[in-house]
Amino acid sequence: MICVHGMSMKTIKLRICILILSLIVMINCLMIDVRQPITIYYNSWVTRFVSACCQPINGITLGRNIFIDQNRWYEDSSFVLEHELVHIQQIEQYSVLGFYTIYLAITPWYGYENNPYEVEATKQKINLDISKFSLKIFE
Repeated sequence: MICVHGMSMKTIKLRICILILSLIVMINCLMIDVRQPITIYYNSWVTRFVSACCQPINGITLGRNIFIDQNRWYEDSSFVLEHELVHIQQIEQYSVLGFYTIYLAITPWYGYENNPYEVEATKQKINLDISKFSLKIFE
């Protein structure tokens, strides 16, 4: 495996992905209104991009937008949606900028699976009220 300055290609790829996501988040932070409804995007370019750049993902939350991967939606849709909704709660608790700054800063040290925000989102169950969401479907 090729290494650059002691980092594996996987680590370099993860850091590049984090930088790109950081730019998306910063742009998103400027446009967030917590009064907006949560929007769920199914089969979005965002999940395909992150899966291609970093690692396969089921979904990702950016601000008040949840992006769900098309291949995972039917397999474990309620878990993925609940998981991403916990991230929305975390964003509301810590602020958009606070959540993403900490999340992106600690991921290289903890790794994705052991990131405390991911651990909490995986364990916590919440009650879903679908009437609170606007659903946008992209196929």
